[in-house]
Amino acid sequence: MDKGIDPRDHCRDAASWLKLIRRHLKRQGADRFRDGFQFREISFAEMGSLHGQVPPLFAADIPLELLESIGRLVEGRVLSYDEIRSFWEQGDVENPIPLRDLLQICALAGKLEIKPGIASLLDDYRVCSRCGERHQLERIHCPLCGRPSCAVCLACRSLGEVRSCRELYYGRVWEEPDIRKVYPDLRPQLHFQLSRAQAEAAAEFKRYVERWLGYYCGAERQGDDLPENTPQGHTSWGGEKAGGKGAGESLGFAQPWNSWAAAACGQAAAEGSANSCLVWAVCGAGKTEIAFEGLALAVGAGLKAVFAVPRRDVVVEVAERAQAAFPQISVTALYSGAEHPKSLGQLVVATTHQLIRFSGYFDLAILDEADAFPYAGSAVLHRALGRAVKPCGLKVYMTATPVPAMIQAARRGKVHLITVPVRHHGYPVPVPQVILCRQHLVPKQRRDSTARGGYRGRFSDLNLPPQFWLKLKESLAAGSRVFVFVPRIWLVEAVAGEIRGCPELAGVPVFAAHSRNPKRDRHRELFQKTAPSVMVATSILERGITVPKADVIVAYAHDDLYDARALIQMAGRSGRDASYPTGKVYFIAAAETKAIRWAVECLQEINEDARRRGLLVPGTQGEHCCTRAIGNVIV
Repeated sequence: MDKGIDPRDHCRDAASWLKLIRRHLKRQGADRFRDGFQFREISFAEMGSLHGQVPPLFAADIPLELLESIGRLVEGRVLSYDEIRSFWEQGDVENPIPLRDLLQICALAGKLEIKPGIASLLDDYRVCSRCGERHQLERIHCPLCGRPSCAVCLACRSLGEVRSCRELYYGRVWEEPDIRKVYPDLRPQLHFQLSRAQAEAAAEFKRYVERWLGYYCGAERQGDDLPENTPQGHTSWGGEKAGGKGAGESLGFAQPWNSWAAAACGQAAAEGSANSCLVWAVCGAGKTEIAFEGLALAVGAGLKAVFAVPRRDVVVEVAERAQAAFPQISVTALYSGAEHPKSLGQLVVATTHQLIRFSGYFDLAILDEADAFPYAGSAVLHRALGRAVKPCGLKVYMTATPVPAMIQAARRGKVHLITVPVRHHGYPVPVPQVILCRQHLVPKQRRDSTARGGYRGRFSDLNLPPQFWLKLKESLAAGSRVFVFVPRIWLVEAVAGEIRGCPELAGVPVFAAHSRNPKRDRHRELFQKTAPSVMVATSILERGITVPKADVIVAYAHDDLYDARALIQMAGRSGRDASYPTGKVYFIAAAETKAIRWAVECLQEINEDARRRGLLVPGTQGEHCCTRAIGNVIV
């Protein structure tokens, strides 16, 4: 055997196969029956006739409809066999070939790639082929393969189990520019008028997408710039150009669309055109509608786009808004618990976890609330977003609180930056008033604090200063709804109980919301309908809720659980409604932390930017003085 040949290549010819079979039989003790064996070469047709049928192993015998169906099903996706079978059974294509055999034929033709669910490159090194996780892998006694140490990935288990003994199918993207469905007149149909700040941001985002499309689709427009081995015509699934001979005459497939995109990536990189964009918009600025103009350009050009959000409850809302804005196209919503369609629409709205099921499928990805849980801090979801988008595809991050690394990348020109420093009503964002009280420390949890009925003790045990009660009563007297944020779950019921027990606030509805409260959705609905009222909550309500005439009090704002981004998001619940744009925000803390200073300075800088650009309503100012208190004396 030649040293330059892989040891596994000796299995290519029939003689080597016969040698391996004899060796295997000898190991199994079957060599004593060697007189009854006859080794000879037979053809595929003869082998099939022994079982009563001839396997269709040649392209001429495989219905083209099957190849097209399986190709469209797995294109750009990462699916298990059970998922493919479930999707396949939804269709009406008759399949005379076993599904596993059909998948194997497609793999041999280069249409898809088969990988083990858990790849084991080394003895002590395992990695999930779906999500890339290396640490959250559990070894179990597998009832499927019988092995005592079969690995199961826990990181993506919610999407279905991935095991070492089960395969994953990576579908390749084969769509070409000539066969994409385009919508040249696609425009978003909005039922409201964009504000000036929104319109400027939407126009800038549209111009940026136009420049990116020029690089991304430039290779297909200029045939002379394509690589010499890139096909110029429309190649069908069977490998023949449109109008040619029968498509089933060969198993050749078209070159992937990535070859066109890659031809233009070098030019884009050379000219410094970033394929990442950061839309930095204040809370309540209407980021979703800002992206619709750019989405219309990409989807109108026949590209695939995804609008990803970290939370499941937002997917349905965004999908409905997108479908209303683009009635000409199909919008697909993907989230846990929803029925996954066999085919996807031109625009996909999905949770970030659903991106784990894709590989190089999307040309454009927009991630809303990029700083929110569970995307923030999750290496698995970061990898999923990067893999779901094609190598030269465009990634757009929309957030009110970008991480410092993203801001630094924007300053270096590696990420295109678009800012929306004002809300739709044109008033400055309320800047928090910081109230310092040295006695306002997070209390220790009492044993009876989780008992039915809430916290048992005096309000002084909670270290709530007089300024807390003063600001709360002022807001309620003005008819406002008040958010009271606390850093611990057990503090929610404790503080809510103290507010209910205050004689001066008798009759004021007090609601509670935290992750362990099964009635939190009902309480949120009642809070939105009742004024004045109080909602005591953890940071679970820092996003995704808008109520009219709302003020915010952040108690124990110095706690380590509150970083600057969380403080900004909680402050962003105030002043969102046009009827009450000048809401009040209070940070009550025992000490002024770095996070508090950063949050206040960031909001002041945003308002100053809006003032310089002339985006604020005349007569308003983009700054707010901070009130500080030490002990019980305001200074």
